[in-house]
Amino acid sequence: MDLARDLVAAGYPAVKVSIGRGDLEDELATVQAISDAVRGEARLLVDAHGAYNADSVRYVARRLQDMSVDWFEDPLPPGDLDGCSRLAAAFDLAIAGGETDCTRWQFAKRLSAGAADVVLPDVCRAGGISEGLHNVRWATRVSMGSSVHIAAAAHLAAASSNFLAFEWPSTPNPLGDPLLTVPLHPVGGILTVPDGPGLGIAFDEEVLRAHLDPEDAVRIGAS
Repeated sequence: MDLARDLVAAGYPAVKVSIGRGDLEDELATVQAISDAVRGEARLLVDAHGAYNADSVRYVARRLQDMSVDWFEDPLPPGDLDGCSRLAAAFDLAIAGGETDCTRWQFAKRLSAGAADVVLPDVCRAGGISEGLHNVRWATRVSMGSSVHIAAAAHLAAASSNFLAFEWPSTPNPLGDPLLTVPLHPVGGILTVPDGPGLGIAFDEEVLRAHLDPEDAVRIGAS
């Protein structure tokens, strides 16, 4: 709860909470506490990582809806489109999903089934930088992605009129700023899209070399 308050104070407009890995009532109590802490200041998003079954998920969705949660992410296993469709039709909170989809046809199938109100394309997995985009709200999925992943997602978000939110990890990312010559990090809850050549980022070659096997570093230096 303290972390959620800190994120809101830092300017982040939304907070995502992870559930589905512990005692259900304890997790829901935590979501309720965070909801109370950020209500009126930030949106609350909940990610279940596909943890629930057809029986338990309706109870969880009802509780989350009562807490004014904005979206319920991956409430069921990724392949259960029918279950997600029934859930989306039964509740007012948005159902989010799609981070495991790897082609435009998988996204189209998810959406035609009514299984997602918000799609979450992972640009490094979706089969192309824009393969997951359709005429619905979408948010980036980067989790602990690399700087290349984050930069590519940022450019796609900036070029899209139906972009909703940019995911950002709350813990330090060893594949992120430490590898870059210029940090790529939100300030006041806003990520500035890098505007240099290509994706706009540049790697610190000395830092990269330190992560390589010595033989690989020699070969790179020789090239």
